[in-house]
Amino acid sequence: MAVTKLRAIRLVAYIFGLITIYMTTSKGMVAAYALCGLWLIIFNDSPESQRLGLKIVFVLVILSILIPVTSALYGGNPSEIRKAPPLLSSFWDRITESWPQTFNQLEKNYGYLLGKGLGGVGIAIKMGANNTNQFIPIDNIFWYAYSVFGAVSIYYFYYAVRHIFKSPEESKAVARPMIATTIIMVGYGLTSVMFEDVFFSIIFGVLITWPQQETTKNHHAAVN
Repeated sequence: MAVTKLRAIRLVAYIFGLITIYMTTSKGMVAAYALCGLWLIIFNDSPESQRLGLKIVFVLVILSILIPVTSALYGGNPSEIRKAPPLLSSFWDRITESWPQTFNQLEKNYGYLLGKGLGGVGIAIKMGANNTNQFIPIDNIFWYAYSVFGAVSIYYFYYAVRHIFKSPEESKAVARPMIATTIIMVGYGLTSVMFEDVFFSIIFGVLITWPQQETTKNHHAAVN
């Protein structure tokens, strides 16, 4: 969808992809794919389209930070899940239970400032802890980063976004698919932790290092 110039092909791919993902249990990916697909279908590859794609990325990054932080301060009642529509029940469960519990587990040993370190949260706890009841499905990329690294995770997010925003300038040939992939990852990351998946971790590493690699390559070519 990101590379073909034929809108009809993009539309067919979008419909089949949306149906296929909807058949899974991943409602977060459905939402991320729906948003990214609409951007790819409606707008052709152009500087204006790339700027719009980056604005979408920026909004999703802000939401991935604000939503779990607000939920931790809100501390909702888990019984409210029963009032939520079925499509939003898992999301409401995160707001009322998972994300507030994630924040509460940082109350010891300066966790609010330093985090709990690698292996201190998420799937690692479920696999290695004596009491697997300590496992909390964090299900948000920022909340996961904050739980592991503490306050410095804010800088890590800034670093990643800054490099991704360079992609249209320094990697024009692949900027559109890079932005599309970023929308998918950050959009899905609102309700999941793809960093615990090797595939997503590799792709995310590519996204934030590609512009720098392109700059280095172009510099060497100019010197030669």
